[in-house]
Amino acid sequence: MTGRGTDGASEHEAGSSRRPQTSRPTQTSRPTQTSPAPQTLPAWLRSRSDAEIAALLAERRDVASPVPANFDVLASRLCSGPSIGRAAEHLDLLALAVIETLVALGARRRPVRAADVYAALKGRALKAQVAARLRRLRSLCLVWGPDDLLSVPSLIGDALPWRTPQLTGPAAARTLDEIRADIAEATDDESALLHRLAEGNPIGRTSAAGDGTPPDHPVQRLLARGLLARVDELTVELPD
Repeated sequence: MTGRGTDGASEHEAGSSRRPQTSRPTQTSRPTQTSPAPQTLPAWLRSRSDAEIAALLAERRDVASPVPANFDVLASRLCSGPSIGRAAEHLDLLALAVIETLVALGARRRPVRAADVYAALKGRALKAQVAARLRRLRSLCLVWGPDDLLSVPSLIGDALPWRTPQLTGPAAARTLDEIRADIAEATDDESALLHRLAEGNPIGRTSAAGDGTPPDHPVQRLLARGLLARVDELTVELPD
């Protein structure tokens, strides 16, 4: 299989498989420890256990019905923009930052190393925290491959158009100590807003995001200090 299929999946995501007649895409022979690490998404899916595939289909239910005929079909569904967007709705800010880092490192075109992701996020998060997000993203098939061959869907950057950049946003140039000091000085109403976004969806809808809002409003004060990022006139986001 070459080039792009009708679903828009790239060659990096595509592979070949036969049509099975089972409720789960057919599990063909697994690579041995001496086999090259899988790089296409169908190959990666074939290397997963039955339990891992079942967990994936349970979490990303939109790709499970009708039953995918084979791993190529499943991979195509997993890599579609709408499905990626739904899967990413409940990701936290660090997971989004990991995705942004992988995209910046070129993982849509060629596999990259987890070590480079750790290096890019050094000082922003602990290695163990980043590793945990990579495991979570792998479980959702938003990332696949072993640590030295990480890949992401070619559409993943465009599937999250409402997100403000996590690595290049207002807080990116500040140290963690500077950010912590600013948060410590936040008023009660500012702190309540930050905690609400930090504990749930980091994106909030508010009419106070617009330029016509008085500058002493809590949302406007947080925007001015870079503790919130404006997505549009009615939406703000907690930057990473």
